[in-house]
Amino acid sequence: MRALRKPALLGAFFVLPLGCTSTGSEDAGADPALSSLAVIGLERSVDGDAEGARLSASAKVARFRGIDGDGLLKVLGAEPRELETCGSSAGLEGGALGPQAQVDLLSVGAIEVGLADQHHSLAPRLFPALATTAAGWFYAGAAELPGPASTGDDPFVLSAAGQAGLGKFELRGSTPRDVHGLTSGGVPVQGGSLLSRGDNLEFTWEPASNSDRIEIEIFAGGGTLSCAARDDGHFLISRAQLRVLEADESAALIVRRVRTVPVDMAGVESAYARLAVTRSVSLRVE
Repeated sequence: MRALRKPALLGAFFVLPLGCTSTGSEDAGADPALSSLAVIGLERSVDGDAEGARLSASAKVARFRGIDGDGLLKVLGAEPRELETCGSSAGLEGGALGPQAQVDLLSVGAIEVGLADQHHSLAPRLFPALATTAAGWFYAGAAELPGPASTGDDPFVLSAAGQAGLGKFELRGSTPRDVHGLTSGGVPVQGGSLLSRGDNLEFTWEPASNSDRIEIEIFAGGGTLSCAARDDGHFLISRAQLRVLEADESAALIVRRVRTVPVDMAGVESAYARLAVTRSVSLRVE
């Protein structure tokens, strides 16, 4: 089986081992000219004034040809941003495929998700065949987590029995910790905080892990500014970068701590899980 070229932007997450994770017998009938990639997402979201949390999970398993790794990640809505940079967010399911491109989203049966003493099952859903994107099966689900919001480090398990020798895996670990102590210019960030586009914006927070990353998104006036930072407790957004935003009395700030880990998935050359803890806060942008 041909090895998948590591997407350049994927290296911003982690160094991913790209050797095959399957034997010929496990992947019987697969076209050797096709490469394969799986992207699994698990995210715990908390609103700034909420006591509970929401859990969302997603997965896409793709076989492809005629498109490079970076282009595929964009099509799958998983294109990462380089660390210590800001810019416009990539659109989900974006990017037209060239005439030679083939992207098939595959079913691996049900994917089981366990977190915070809750268990959820993600069933594959048929994704319509469109000329500008991939076709096949995708996984998505959401659930409310009752009780006080956890601060993170929650044990989780993701697993699938696989289907026709494809997609069997089990991943155990813990979710990233919530982002604590977030300040802007030394002032705690809370609902209704004011953001001035005429000043540099300096965020600080309590760092947790050198292996995690911090993502910052500001939504204002129909525009979005997306930034990625090392989890070192400090990030500066310049006045020039903030100028892409419009004034907005009902803006929003989203801050997430993200951890990415490789997954050993049968029949798939490269697979990774993106684990995130996300907090949203209302803002005023002037």
